[in-house]
Amino acid sequence: MIMKKNKNKTRKMGGTRVSRGICKFLIFICIVFLFLSLPLLAREDNDKRNIIFQIDDPVGDDWGPGSYTYPRYKHFEPFKGLFDLTRFSIIDADPDYILEFAFTEIRDPWRSKYGFSHPLIQIYFDNQPGGSTELFRPGARVKLDSNAPWDVMLNITGWWVRLFRPTDRERVKSMKIPWNDTKNPFELSEAVVTLEENVIKVQLPKTIIGDLSKAKFFLLIGAFFPFGEDHYREVKKVSDDWAFGGSTNPELSPRVLDILVPDGMVQEEVLKLSQNARDFVTIPYIAISRGTESMIFNEKILIWVVTLIVIVLLALVIKIKSKKDPVRK
Repeated sequence: MIMKKNKNKTRKMGGTRVSRGICKFLIFICIVFLFLSLPLLAREDNDKRNIIFQIDDPVGDDWGPGSYTYPRYKHFEPFKGLFDLTRFSIIDADPDYILEFAFTEIRDPWRSKYGFSHPLIQIYFDNQPGGSTELFRPGARVKLDSNAPWDVMLNITGWWVRLFRPTDRERVKSMKIPWNDTKNPFELSEAVVTLEENVIKVQLPKTIIGDLSKAKFFLLIGAFFPFGEDHYREVKKVSDDWAFGGSTNPELSPRVLDILVPDGMVQEEVLKLSQNARDFVTIPYIAISRGTESMIFNEKILIWVVTLIVIVLLALVIKIKSKKDPVRK
């Protein structure tokens, strides 16, 4: 009888030790996880990461309506990803904004000023009363949703950042300025462009671009060609060394390779011409709102919260186990 009691007592003590051992091991794993996450938690940009807007874009969709193929020349290797926008962010770095454009891959075969030769980035902002519902110039071969008349357009390449307003349209038509002229009157000298891995960052004063907290915008990614219409590279039915292929109608097909679309919409459907198309496709706008900021969940905070919750729960488990199975001397 005494031996049975001792056996039961031994089993309880052994079970308690095992439970405590497992809990301590799990806590140790959490601490290791937290330690390994410190580089991410400690990574703090100068802009303080006050993100007011951020949107992800599907990877591998730099093919316009889904049919476009890359030019064949070696400078376009690996023939994918060079125009593939994967994320766009707007950061409030008062008194500036920082616009971040993340791409799958960035290369610089033509040794540009800022370190990226391929993408042509055009972003139209509607952040004031009035504005224009037409493209600044027709090179992209698309139309803009008329419910977001734009006031400011940024034209970004590896050689420049230029800012245009609707009232500049006629002036530009009458000007004949070489594409690489550093004295271009629309050059935004206040802009600071940096390249970190595959992310293009453009920092510019709020006073120039205006308040973006409640703006609407269109973001178009094309292939930069200095001698193309509005610097867009041509899209033909069949690709050659310098032009894209896959167009069903070269006169009307978009020369846009990647865009951002609102939830519920698909880029390929937006950019696809109908069989009997007689006009350009229409690009939808994306709205920025105060609510967007609260919806962006910082991964750093997520790591802290999850780790702390797990540690607290495990500590409670140990405490409960200790009360249920006290170690008797």
